[in-house]
Amino acid sequence: MQDVGLGRAGVLKFHQQLDAAQYDEIYASAAPELRNASSRDDLLALLSAVHRKLGNVQDPAQTQFNVNWTTSGTRVVLVYHTKFALADADETFTWQIADGKAFLLGYHINSLALVTK
Repeated sequence: MQDVGLGRAGVLKFHQQLDAAQYDEIYASAAPELRNASSRDDLLALLSAVHRKLGNVQDPAQTQFNVNWTTSGTRVVLVYHTKFALADADETFTWQIADGKAFLLGYHINSLALVTK
């Protein structure tokens, strides 16, 4: 459960940084695999759109979690139903746990407001 706690702390920090428009910090502290899979500009554009269209985080509620321990490391997947100021969304966070820290490996968000607003 310690690994899940690290992931939850990562989600809290991610949401605080999202609300403060600290997108560069989110990208810079992400796992190398995320930075290799997505350009800085693409991730910053996504996060900016999320914040602009959904507003600040109001009430994140974790709905699922999964922990996968492998020889290549530990991954924690946390699923949230999050109430933002302007709309709700389902978020999936994938964290790489290493050296007692959580590094963002993947972020997926689903909200009709991202398409219609």
